[in-house]
Amino acid sequence: MVRWVAVAIGLVVATVAQGESVTTKVARGQLFSPKGSSVEVFPTDFLGEAEAKAVKGYAAQFEYYAAFAVSPGDPADSGSAVGLANFHSEAAARTAALGACNARRQTGRPCIVVAVTRPKGWKPRNIQLSAEATAAFRKEYRKARAPKAMAISPSSGAWAIGRGDGSRALATCNDRAAKRGRQDCQIAIADR
Repeated sequence: MVRWVAVAIGLVVATVAQGESVTTKVARGQLFSPKGSSVEVFPTDFLGEAEAKAVKGYAAQFEYYAAFAVSPGDPADSGSAVGLANFHSEAAARTAALGACNARRQTGRPCIVVAVTRPKGWKPRNIQLSAEATAAFRKEYRKARAPKAMAISPSSGAWAIGRGDGSRALATCNDRAAKRGRQDCQIAIADR
């Protein structure tokens, strides 16, 4: 049986293009429910049926978007297995999981993604937030009066909500992102 090591980091990564933002009305129509995920395990030549089933069960515990990467060969001996969750997009989760896995890898071949966790009913959309950020959008952001903004760090997963022109949201988000070695926040949702 493969021993899977999970690193659950609450990360949010935006797919909104740099410098673009959407309004509450647009975001509300694009975002998935913060509850409910589906898991896809990708076929590999090194995971047997039992390991694939274990990966699927393990991945089902994570909020979307999540990715699970491992070095092929003997994943348990490589010390590289990584699961990273609560990203804003599948692509961001994959990139982070691969980077973390390869950074930890001591032996074996370069890491590959073996599973992803997505929201139920997933299809690509113009704006996608992690389950955590989606819940905050619904509970906090929508109730706040305009002007308001939600800022997101594409690489670190930090995010923040702030009143005003977006400068507060950006500053808070960048402070949080700096703790993870980044400062690349951008406004994802704004209402003036």
